[in-house]
Amino acid sequence: MYPLSDSIIANSKWNGRDLIERFKIDEQQINVIENPFDIQKIHNLSDEAISYSFENKFIFISVGRLESHKRHSLIIEAFAKLERHDIELWIIGIGP
Repeated sequence: MYPLSDSIIANSKWNGRDLIERFKIDEQQINVIENPFDIQKIHNLSDEAISYSFENKFIFISVGRLESHKRHSLIIEAFAKLERHDIELWIIGIGP
């Protein structure tokens, strides 16, 4: 598949380098589009205290675009059938 491509988009420099080394892809074929998140801001926020108790809870987190083809409804339906009350479902994302 890769040898037949005119261009390959990697989501990080590391992934681009991995494609070059592992699959012998020509470096000229690789285009890197970095993750659009402000990693430094996330790192700084990770040092801040939060006022939420995680004790005695299992938290299932789904992160992704909130679009129907991502099938978040399937996770919601599954959680509705659970009889446990110590589990939380967090869905994080943006979408229509």
